Amino acid sequence: MKLFLLGVALASSTHPGARFDLVCSGSEEHVDSSLNKPYTAHYRIDLAAKRFCMDMCKATIPITDVQPNVIVLERSGLGEPKFEHLLDRQTGEDTILMEDEIDKGTCQRQPFSGFSSGPKKF
Repeated sequence: MKLFLLGVALASSTHPGARFDLVCSGSEEHVDSSLNKPYTAHYRIDLAAKRFCMDMCKATIPITDVQPNVIVLERSGLGEPKFEHLLDRQTGEDTILMEDEIDKGTCQRQPFSGFSSGPKKF
C-alpha cells in the first residue's frame, strides 16, 4: 500500500504536461527605429517546480506566475512593468516587453530536455 501511495505521489508531481521545452522564433522590434532583427530562443520549463531556463540553461530562474491562459516568466519594475515576459498558452505567442523594444514570436512545444547540471566549483 505504501508503494502504491508513493507511486501516485510521484506520478502527480511529474505530470507530463508540467515539464516541456519551447523553441521560439520571431522578431525584435525597436520602438525608436525601424530596425527589426530576428530572434530565436529555447526555454526549458517546469511548471510544477515553477522554474525555467533559457538557451544554454546555465541557471534556472523562478517563474513569476502561471495562469490557465498565460505564463509570466518574468516581470520587473515598480508600478508599470519595465520588463515583462509572457507566454500565451492558447496561441503559443512569446512576448517580451521592454521600455524600448518588443520581441514577439511563436513557440513550438518540445519534450522536456531537463535542466543543466553541469560542473560546479562549489
